[in-house]
Amino acid sequence: MSLAFALATASLVTTPLARAQGGGDKAAAQSLFDEGKALLTGGKVAEACPKLEESLRLDPGIGTMLFLGECWERQGRTASAWAQFKEAESQAEKQADPRQSIARDRAARLAPDLSKLVVDVPKESAIEGLVVTRDGTEIGRALWGRPTPVDPGEHTVRATAPGHVAWESKVTVGKRADTVSASVPLLVAEAVARPPAPTPTPSPIAPPAEQPDGRGGTQRAIGLGLGVAGLVGAGLGAGFGLSAIAKNNRADAECPGGACSQEGVTAGDDARQQGNISTIAFVVGGVLLAGGAVLFFTAPRAPKSTALRPTPSGLSFTF
Repeated sequence: MSLAFALATASLVTTPLARAQGGGDKAAAQSLFDEGKALLTGGKVAEACPKLEESLRLDPGIGTMLFLGECWERQGRTASAWAQFKEAESQAEKQADPRQSIARDRAARLAPDLSKLVVDVPKESAIEGLVVTRDGTEIGRALWGRPTPVDPGEHTVRATAPGHVAWESKVTVGKRADTVSASVPLLVAEAVARPPAPTPTPSPIAPPAEQPDGRGGTQRAIGLGLGVAGLVGAGLGAGFGLSAIAKNNRADAECPGGACSQEGVTAGDDARQQGNISTIAFVVGGVLLAGGAVLFFTAPRAPKSTALRPTPSGLSFTF
């Protein structure tokens, strides 16, 4: 006998009683129930279940419980369906409703296929303040270590306690008559917070050490470098100048009366070339010497301190 037929037959004698129960918005609940029932009959299970759930919330009724249990069973939520049929059976018994047998039979048919989850909490793990949850719902201590019907699929087991690091594990339960266990380990105590390290007092910034040759030491060093380069340039100028004079004298010797031999022509050309180099070297060397001298003699010097010192003959100032 189908659930719809059984409920229809039972409702012939229980409709007034069913309508008397509940105190929610009956009109909205009835509308949702009719929509959910039609969807379920049409095989649209995913759309039917939310409407039946809301109808049951607004106006709890045995018929709605039974149809919602049917919907959840079709979704594969066997534990939820079984619990809903058991609730319908309990309510029908209180109200002497003939649908009690329907609910009892549906629950009994599902019972052998229920999958279960065992959340075990060993004695050493049962620390003070421990809270264990399954999918966000707390598991009371009376259920620790006991097989509990759950819907097939993935479930999250979590354990927390004050001052300890939370533990979490995901377990997957099979669709039919499967039993899976999850054991809660001893939670790890959180590290004791250490007081922040004292902030070191910054040491006073020491004034820069005075250079041995005063504040203008760098400038004087550059001046000296330019001066040395100028001397090198002057030396090159002198060397090329002397060579140019010697070449010129040789050219004169090879050109008696203005008639020059080939050697005299070459000597004359060399003399002119070396003379030009000598002139350039002298000019560059002179500029470098002058610049170096300016930098050296204009560099600032550190002021000398004065001090009053005792002497055998009295007191004297030093500068």
